[in-house]
Amino acid sequence: MKLMKAVFVMLLVLALATPALAELTLNGYYRVQGTAENAGSASTWNKFALEKDAPSDTFVDQRLRLKLTNAFNDKVKLVYFGEVDTPWGMPSKGSIGGGGQQGADGVNFETKQAYLDFKMSSWNFIVGLQNMGDNVSDIVIDNDVAGITAKTKFGALDLTLRYAKLYENDRSTWDDVDFYGVQTGFTFSDKAKLGFDVLYFDNNTNYTAATTAVPAFFTIPDINVPAGWTYTPAVAAKAAAGGNVEQFYYSVNGDFNFGDANLTGWVLYGTEDKEKDPTTSSDDTDGKNWAASAQVETKLGNGKISLRGIYYADANDAEDNVFTDDHGTGFQFYQEGLMLFLTDIYYNNGIQGGLYKDAAHNGYGLTALTLKGSVGLSDGYYVKYAAGYFAAADDQGFAATAKKGKSMGTEFDLMFGKKFSEKVDLSLRGAYAFLGNFYDATNSNNDPDNPWKAVAMLNVGF
Repeated sequence: MKLMKAVFVMLLVLALATPALAELTLNGYYRVQGTAENAGSASTWNKFALEKDAPSDTFVDQRLRLKLTNAFNDKVKLVYFGEVDTPWGMPSKGSIGGGGQQGADGVNFETKQAYLDFKMSSWNFIVGLQNMGDNVSDIVIDNDVAGITAKTKFGALDLTLRYAKLYENDRSTWDDVDFYGVQTGFTFSDKAKLGFDVLYFDNNTNYTAATTAVPAFFTIPDINVPAGWTYTPAVAAKAAAGGNVEQFYYSVNGDFNFGDANLTGWVLYGTEDKEKDPTTSSDDTDGKNWAASAQVETKLGNGKISLRGIYYADANDAEDNVFTDDHGTGFQFYQEGLMLFLTDIYYNNGIQGGLYKDAAHNGYGLTALTLKGSVGLSDGYYVKYAAGYFAAADDQGFAATAKKGKSMGTEFDLMFGKKFSEKVDLSLRGAYAFLGNFYDATNSNNDPDNPWKAVAMLNVGF
């Protein structure tokens, strides 16, 4: 209650302080979910831990997202995007107050985005905390970051330039992670679009600058230091150490319309250059690999149906596995309707999915075929369904134990819901996967259980 009062006061103050001609809008969503899933004892926030006799989790959690936009005029707007997560019965993320526990009053209002969006000549600039994503199903980057985006248009060409500071370590040392991007799109007609992207990550977090010896005030460790004095032990001189990791991702994406059918796809090629510690004689590591995906979608009765193929090339060794780092994104292929092998689009605070990474991110490569569809029924009812088959491209990873086979498994998902009062969406959805021999244990009696997930959801978008 106190949190909502604080939010209301903040909005009221902003409204009173807004010039008469400004436009203040608030949108977002409220989502509460009751979830049951056999997560496994070592599961992470985004992935099942497959194991024999895996324990199941049952919990209720809710999420409120609020996006406040203050448009001063048609060229300048200020945006704030916040989030409140309160899993029922659990403390707040900041460990202050009850959060979702009895008494509530948790400190749990999180800032996702805060940026200024303005136009200057033919350019549109976004400066501050914002979302930056790729055009390859979010497998490289899709996250909120601090940076600058510049967009413009030259005839049929759309050009987007990006820069973000992903991590800042020592401000006086070149030991940060920076992101640069050039994204282009050509619109040939309303039925044909083609884009070319270059994304670059410069990771210097392993770099340590050289230091010189610092003399101590006192050199006897057990000396009785006088009041007001500080004992500083001598620091030995240290040579520069570590190296940087540079990653380039080159991609082509297309969107083509053929009547009721729509074809989209992309091809991605990545390179990686890892510099070794300059104090050693080891060689640098150069890596490369590629991935691709294509989807065809068409109308079917009162709904749509689509088929997608996904491929990750397998790695001959660690040098060829450049897709292990997804730069913080947990939203790969989130629009495919799968909750186990891919990403659950409605994820709040449970498990996000992502079993496909067991092969794609560990050098085994990946081949997958997914199907999804939707059917609109009468009186606001609807049905959504999805299925997918996943297999490794190779049963031998670059630095892992050989698997008993390539088949990862087959997943089936079903969602049934109804919309009330235009905004309120109540639904039930479930997913079950039959695991393949890729996951077979050395001892067949210890083969992991098939994963499953069931969710009752109330979702209100505004």
